Amino acid sequence: MNEAQTLHEALIVDTETTGIGSSDRMIEYAHLSLPVLEQLQTVTPIYSHEDVTQLRSIWNPGIDIHPQATAVHGYTKQMLAEHPPVEGFQMETTNYIIGHNIDFDCRFVGEPTAKRICTIRLAKLVWPKGTVPNYKLVGLIEHLLPNGKDLTKEAHGALADCYLTFILLDEILKRFPRISSWEELYQVQAPTAKAAPKKATSKLEVMPFGKYQGELFCDIPMEYLRWALDNMDLKDNLREAMQDAYGLRGR
Repeated sequence: MNEAQTLHEALIVDTETTGIGSSDRMIEYAHLSLPVLEQLQTVTPIYSHEDVTQLRSIWNPGIDIHPQATAVHGYTKQMLAEHPPVEGFQMETTNYIIGHNIDFDCRFVGEPTAKRICTIRLAKLVWPKGTVPNYKLVGLIEHLLPNGKDLTKEAHGALADCYLTFILLDEILKRFPRISSWEELYQVQAPTAKAAPKKATSKLEVMPFGKYQGELFCDIPMEYLRWALDNMDLKDNLREAMQDAYGLRGR
């Protein structure tokens, strides 16, 4: 069995990309391979488990990188010129794929068939709206842990964000002490993924796609909204919601 055929029990996955559009591509990939959940829960801190292994790879996307994306992760097209083309990427197989807004990352790693466990969905179950400042990965870590600001210094690199997701997952699991398998955790967040649709409204309240999917517009950095307004073909109601979040309408 070659490396690409390795079957993992669960993978925490994160990517860095050229942007958030349908034609954008992956630049950096990282994962942490996790054992069965019952075995993992016996370890504190969670990220010291000897059975947890890591992988990180960097790829040449072959296209330009949006300036806003470079501002987040630091990669430029020139930096990636000598790396292998991203078309050669093949993700290892796993039963469960875990991430913070994992649907976004799955777009760039080939839409794997593994069951998806999203730490944003789980966080919203554990900490209802108003009990945490926001549901961003960095925001949650800094709010929940006394040393959170130290832990997030390397955020927005794929491997660093995998470890932050790992730490957040530990905090979530502490709130679900009876869960003893990845399947049980998957089932806990499944109803959130299939929630009944909200009543129709003419005004959007949350970002419908991309890295900030599911977040309130007022929680998204203004610089990102400005970039989206200037560079993306947006429907009128989405454009107005972005503008209203920071009083940008008409600017």
